[in-house]
Amino acid sequence: MPEAAKAPASSQRADLWLHHLRLFKTRSLAAAACRKGQVHLGGAAIKPSRELRHGDLLEVQQGPLKRRLKVLGFAPQRLPAKAVPAHCEDLTPAEAIEKARQIREQERLHNPPSQNALLQRPNKQQRRALRDWWAQQPPE
Repeated sequence: MPEAAKAPASSQRADLWLHHLRLFKTRSLAAAACRKGQVHLGGAAIKPSRELRHGDLLEVQQGPLKRRLKVLGFAPQRLPAKAVPAHCEDLTPAEAIEKARQIREQERLHNPPSQNALLQRPNKQQRRALRDWWAQQPPE
């Protein structure tokens, strides 16, 4: 049977669906989130191999944000960002999204860059500046 003639899928593994809808960068990360109990269906944590069906309501914990998603469809491969709304409905309250954004912003402001950044090798631009500076120094 040709690829184009196949009927649309009526179910899909949870880790695949999460990855295809760009909730996680890799399928491995999606599976790890399921194993850690960060993905719930009906209030219970699910395994990566759990088959999702149309209409299922998922809760996915991503950092400080708990997203509520309704399954609307399945994709055979990772979707472009513009196609994601056709396959899931985001039921996450706007207040929760804003609160998570504020938490991330506060963490970014209160955590200064590490001291290791100061100990790294100079980049090309910095090396040129150092070379020019040394060339201008009077001989001893």
